[in-house]
Amino acid sequence: METFPYLLKVNLAIVVFTTFYKVFYCKDTFFSLRRYLLLSMLILSALYPLVDFSRWMIHSITVTSVAVSYNHIMPEVILYNTPDTGASTATSVSLMTWLLRFYFTVACFFILRILFQAAQIVWFRLHSKSIIIQGVQIYQTNCDSRN
Repeated sequence: METFPYLLKVNLAIVVFTTFYKVFYCKDTFFSLRRYLLLSMLILSALYPLVDFSRWMIHSITVTSVAVSYNHIMPEVILYNTPDTGASTATSVSLMTWLLRFYFTVACFFILRILFQAAQIVWFRLHSKSIIIQGVQIYQTNCDSRN
């Protein structure tokens, strides 16, 4: 499977699953259930583009009947084979390369952002005072974290 269509399908599935999660499970208090739900959504998002649905659609009676009815309604179109100059292929390849570079640039930006935020957490942990309240160790910082 090509890389760009796979990434597009995975990201579309993540958007759909995230919307589903926000609408139905955002206020849920069953944290372990939410954790398993989110993990299963990510796994399904990564695996569903690998499943081939075309075999199911070919054997579906509804899809076949719609195709037959459109065959009778739609006019016949004849396509002529023209000599290929190769310009369209080079354009589509460069566009695909550009889109992949853009995708990986954005992904690298967000990875760097996560690493920076993790470094901030470690820095706060190292430069904070440790307090034990009711048997729980808490790290107190002096900075205002409301901004």
